[in-house]
Amino acid sequence: MSGVQRDLELAEQSRGRLEADVRQLTRERADISEQLSVTVRQKNSAGEQLVALRREVDRHVVSVDQLSKDKEALMSDKAQLSVHITAAERENQQLTDVRRPHQST
Repeated sequence: MSGVQRDLELAEQSRGRLEADVRQLTRERADISEQLSVTVRQKNSAGEQLVALRREVDRHVVSVDQLSKDKEALMSDKAQLSVHITAAERENQQLTDVRRPHQST
C-alpha cells in the first residue's frame, strides 16, 4: 500500500468519524432544542401562575382590609351597645330601688 493510499484511507476513516460526530451532535442539538422549548413553556406557565397568584393575593388583601374595617365597626357598635346596656341596667336598678320603698308601705 502506498503512502497516498494510506493517507486516503486515513482521511476516509477520519471523514466517517467526523460524519458520525456531526450526526450525533445534530441529534444532541435537537434534544437540547426540545428541552429548551419545554423549559420555556414551563417558565411561561410559571409566570402566568405567578401573575394569577399575585392577583389572588391582591384580592385577599382587599378582603382582609374590608374585614378589618368591618370588625372595627362591629367593635365600635359593641362598645356603644355595652354603654347602652350599662345605662339601662343602672336605670333599671334605680327604678327597682325607687319601687322597693313604696312596696313596703
